[in-house]
Amino acid sequence: MGLTIHYRGQLADLGKLNTLCNELVQIAEKMDWPYTRLDEDWSKPTDVRLEHDERRARIVGHAGLKGIS
Repeated sequence: MGLTIHYRGQLADLGKLNTLCNELVQIAEKMDWPYTRLDEDWSKPTDVRLEHDERRARIVGHAGLKGIS
């Protein structure tokens, strides 16, 4: 059995994003949870697009994502 927790919010100070992500990584590691850290460059323009074939769809390009999944 698995459990997924989704949270949506907004930081009042984006300068604290790295601190928040570091804390979430520590929790995930302590609990032995798999995670992926998203740390893309915000200074690059986004060029993300959806590509698909008959079997699957995938997101390709630079989306400028930061956070934890």
